[in-house]
Amino acid sequence: GRKPVITRSLRRGRKRGPRIPRDTRINFYLLELPVTCGEAKGTLYKEKMIQGTSEKCIQGVDGRWFTLREFEVEGNHSRSKNWKTSVRCGGFTLKDLIKKKYLPEPPRRRRRK
Repeated sequence: GRKPVITRSLRRGRKRGPRIPRDTRINFYLLELPVTCGEAKGTLYKEKMIQGTSEKCIQGVDGRWFTLREFEVEGNHSRSKNWKTSVRCGGFTLKDLIKKKYLPEPPRRRRRK
């Protein structure tokens, strides 16, 4: 016989579950990763991301290229001013993926005019 599962005690922990479901089937070691920010969808190219935050490293579905910040604006998350938490791949924030070493930490170089 199977034991009855007590769900009430499990639910007490974290009230707010992750609003965005996480997809663990994505291979985060690929050089190109599907990313989203709000309604915006695109592909993140790791080689371009390594060159710095001012580099256009995300290609949108319409073929246009964006920097991390521009992609955040495209997805209507411009007020957060933090692409690491507003741009996601498979439900994980880019901050998570950088911490787990799946993504390079881009240098914060500013282009000199």
